[in-house]
Amino acid sequence: MSSSRPEQTVPGFIRFALELLRRELPQAYYQMCNSLAGRSAVVRVEGEELGIAGRPFELAFVALPRRPDITVETDCRTILRVIDAELTLEEAVRSGDLFVVGDRASLPRFHEALLTFVRGAVRSPGFPHLLEEFRWFAESRRGG
Repeated sequence: MSSSRPEQTVPGFIRFALELLRRELPQAYYQMCNSLAGRSAVVRVEGEELGIAGRPFELAFVALPRRPDITVETDCRTILRVIDAELTLEEAVRSGDLFVVGDRASLPRFHEALLTFVRGAVRSPGFPHLLEEFRWFAESRRGG
């Protein structure tokens, strides 16, 4: 990781979080890679987009794929509500606060990768500080 702080963009936080997981809990990171190997995803959060390609031992950040296997769209507030256990992933999807689309083979693999990420993040010593930075970032975007 080139910096001890994330770039203050949504893609910057995602990249930083994945690198932090890779460094602090490599087993969880590689399990995520295995779940997403051969799949591509587009993540959109409040108008910012990030392309991700799953490979056996890494998640690569790529140009936005034309036909991603998985597309995820949400906002910072929903991310924080899920992290704070105010909303489950299922509730976020049902309410339309989290939009996820993909083929039948990719969706379960993405779900498993996301659960692996969350399980790793709660055990990772660097994540509490990253979460506080993300809260500040999200609040500053709302103008508060």
